[in-house]
Amino acid sequence: MADRRGAAILELSLVLPLLFMLALLATDFGFGLFRGLQVQNAAQSGLRSAVVGGFDAARITAVVQGAAGASGITMASAPRQFCGCPATTGVQEIACSSTCSGGATAGTYATLTLTARYTPWLATPLLPNGLTFTTRPLVRLQ
Repeated sequence: MADRRGAAILELSLVLPLLFMLALLATDFGFGLFRGLQVQNAAQSGLRSAVVGGFDAARITAVVQGAAGASGITMASAPRQFCGCPATTGVQEIACSSTCSGGATAGTYATLTLTARYTPWLATPLLPNGLTFTTRPLVRLQ
C-alpha cells in the first residue's frame, strides 16, 4: 500500500489558488453589476421626481446627485423636456402643438443621460479597459 500522507494538502495547495481567483472574479463581477444598478437607480429617482412634482431641471439634477452620492456617476446631458409621439423605435420628437399620426395629442416627455465608469480590480482579457455604463431613461409626463 502506498503512503498517501500529504496528498490532501498537496491537492488543496493546487486547487486553492484557483478557487480564490474564481471568488475574486465573482466579487469583481458583482461590483460591476452593482455599478450598473447605481446608474439606473439614480436616473429613475430623477425622473420619478419629474413625474411626481412636474418638470424642474434643477430639482431633477439635485435628486440625481443625491441618489448618486459620491459614486462617480456623471450627468452626460441635462434633464430635458420635449413633446413627442410614440413610434416603433421609441418616441418621435415633434412640436408640442402638433398631433400624432393617429390623431392623438402629442405627449410631454422627460429624459436625461447618466454615465459611470467601472474599472475591474483584476485585469482580464475580456474587459481590458473596464466598462462604461450609460442610461437614457424616458418618461411620459402627460
